[in-house]
Parts: sequence; structure tokens; C-alpha cells
Amino acid sequence: MKIALIVPRILKDINTNITKINELISDACTGGAKFILLPEATITGLINNDVYEHDISIAISISDKIITNFCEKAKINGIWLCFGFLEKEKGSIYDSAVLINPMGEISIHYRRINPQWRAKNLPSNQYSEGFEMKSAITPFGKTAVLICGDLFDDNVLSLLDPIQPEFVLFPFARCFPSSVKDIQKEWDEVEVHEYIKQAQRTCATVAMTNYIGTADINDTSFGGALIVDKDGSVLTSLPLFHEGILYYEFNDL
Repeated sequence: MKIALIVPRILKDINTNITKINELISDACTGGAKFILLPEATITGLINNDVYEHDISIAISISDKIITNFCEKAKINGIWLCFGFLEKEKGSIYDSAVLINPMGEISIHYRRINPQWRAKNLPSNQYSEGFEMKSAITPFGKTAVLICGDLFDDNVLSLLDPIQPEFVLFPFARCFPSSVKDIQKEWDEVEVHEYIKQAQRTCATVAMTNYIGTADINDTSFGGALIVDKDGSVLTSLPLFHEGILYYEFNDL
């Protein structure tokens, strides 16, 4: 089975982002992908600023038309589709992701457990995290979802132990401070090795993708995508700042 990791460039206008994401999904389907992964907060970018009125305005509910339209797209194309989004429920905001199956149903609705996507000490009735690790059986075996800082959180990783996933989907958002001048070099020589080390701790193959931020949303996330097998080998990767699709064919599936 062929998987596609999509790296979109995120702008301020949500409708523009959705149109572009749909185009990239269609391109991935044309390219033969039956499993598609998009980044964390892929509709808006992770642009929450801890001002509740702003953050709730860019969050959507699990029943929002945006979600149902992606479910329909998965069904029409017969694909698995995973993406992250800022979620709102009963007035609270979550950093969430869904995995949609080829029937257009949500197989996993996951809320990030690690809290470092937002400032500390924000009201718990306004900003919240999940507490439960979830899994689903996919063509890649038992599959789980982690979001960004979850991968570096010992408590979150310990929740994988009873599940023992064979595959982990990892939508994330990552940028460097302005003091880093050569971002690709810093990623290649330092940062990617930390991600690989943490991926190995899951004892699963991990597919990860990051979006490209823009000045339009005041976000310097640098993109990039890779797949790391359980032994820590990089099966394939996409350079930073490259908008597009990374494919990988798992021949034994």
C-alpha cells in the first residue's frame, strides 16, 4: 500500500487552505496513495495565541462541515485520511486529530495529551487536553496517533505500551528560533536525530509531516516529512520548505 505525507503551505484564509489541501489530496490519490497524512492544525496552522476569543474563533467542532466534507472525500476516494485541527467542544479548545477510514467514518478521534501547545495556567474550561490513547486496525496493522509534543512526553509514550501499535501517525508543527540561520543544516545535523530517537521509543513505524508556515499567519514552521521504521532507519524523507507530497510504498502490505 502507498502512503502519502502531505506538506501544505498554510495561509490566513481557511477556505484557501482547504481548497489547496483538497487539491493535494486529489493529487495524492492520482499518485496511487490509499493512506494520506496531513500535519497538525493543518486547516489554520498552530496559530493559537492564548487569547481565548481569537483561539475559539479558529477552532471547529468534530461535527463541523469541514470535517464531514473530508469524511466524504475519504469515502469517495476509498482512502484513509488523517489530519490535525484545532477543535472546540462545549467552549473548550483542544489540539486534535482524526483518522478517517475508506468508508468515510472516523476511526480515531484523538486529542493531544501533552499540554505544551498552549501557555500554562490557562482556564481548564477554555483549554483542555485529552487523556486517552486510541488505536484502530488499518492496513499498516494496529495504528495510533500522536501529535507534536506527545512524542517527547514520557507519560504519553507510556500509554502506548498496552496498545503496542505497529504504526504511528504523527502530525506536527515545528519551527526554530530566529537565531538559527541555516534551518536545513540544524534539522539535518541535530533535530531530526532527536525525532528519530523518540520515534524508536514507540517500537513502531512512524510517519510524520509538518506544514510550512507563512508571514501571512506569522508562523515560521518549516515543513518536512519523513517515515522512520521501528529500528530507527529513515525510509524516506522530504526536504524542508518543500510544499508537496512524499510517497512511500509498503510492498509487504
